[in-house]
Amino acid sequence: SVLPLRLPPDCVSTIQHERFRHTLDLVNSNLVVIGGMKSCKDNCILLFDLKTAAWKIPKLEGDEFIVMNTHSTVHHESAVYIFGGIDSDGNSLNQILQVSIHFNENTCRIRKLDFHLNLKLNLNLNL
Repeated sequence: SVLPLRLPPDCVSTIQHERFRHTLDLVNSNLVVIGGMKSCKDNCILLFDLKTAAWKIPKLEGDEFIVMNTHSTVHHESAVYIFGGIDSDGNSLNQILQVSIHFNENTCRIRKLDFHLNLKLNLNLNL
């Protein structure tokens, strides 16, 4: 069954990030919003704690995070994997990023994965 989400009236106004063409993943008891268009210019990862109804803007560490939209995500344990997308100049992104989320520290560690090497290895194994 679907339970209604009741947020405090001031909750939505605490983060001024209108966006579309973003992704949303549920990781533990947090919504993880990545990328999108409109006012997404710098840190384009937002965390929303469903238990406290509080938004957080995590500190990004590791590899460069490119502002993106129209990408795909999937999560596994406390990491979100991002594939593809379009950068802010309209260029296609041919990448896979692993975003390891550390909720207690309010940080996200970005790691670019070399999927070309993995694809070559998998193709060679299937021959």
